[in-house]
Amino acid sequence: MSSRALAWLIVGAWGCAVLRADLPRTYVSASARSPRGRLRVAVLPFANQTRWPQGQLLLYRAFLAELIRSGALDVVGEGDVRQLYIQRRIIPGRPLGEEDLRALVDRLKVDVVISGRLLRMERSRREGEPDPLVAFWVRALDPRGGRLLWSTYHRRRGSDYRRFMRFGVVRSVTALCQRMCAEVVRDWRRHGLLRGAR
Repeated sequence: MSSRALAWLIVGAWGCAVLRADLPRTYVSASARSPRGRLRVAVLPFANQTRWPQGQLLLYRAFLAELIRSGALDVVGEGDVRQLYIQRRIIPGRPLGEEDLRALVDRLKVDVVISGRLLRMERSRREGEPDPLVAFWVRALDPRGGRLLWSTYHRRRGSDYRRFMRFGVVRSVTALCQRMCAEVVRDWRRHGLLRGAR
């Protein structure tokens, strides 16, 4: 093996180790069972505890798109969820009560409800280059009793994706949200929480 090939192998292994170190952290409840069939899921509007205006909407739509792209779930449309929120006068980002959860089951026929909270979203710079930061958690609830099925916390900087020199760095908040949501869905699949994923 040439020294150049060996150098690329070492750099590649280092890059994988760096990315592997901060994978999403998922807690799976004892009450969560591996689904036997395709689950019908409603993704509720995310809460925002940052100063980034509409940051939760950006993350929410990236997460919704990634769930649909996975092909593992039957995802209720954003419009159907929002219509239920309007009819029942629910404030987005607030926890749902028992009656609201029952309405989700009755009207939308869902098996799982997913909610989320944007914890941090920053557009910072490092060494003169954009280096965004995003942190969030998502959790899945059983709508029939409100029990927690699983939850995931994820936090990344754009520079966490650096492969070699400046290659691979994610420079925008939107692209960072998309990459992180894809990682969360892959992590759920790895834990056996999704079935039929491509």
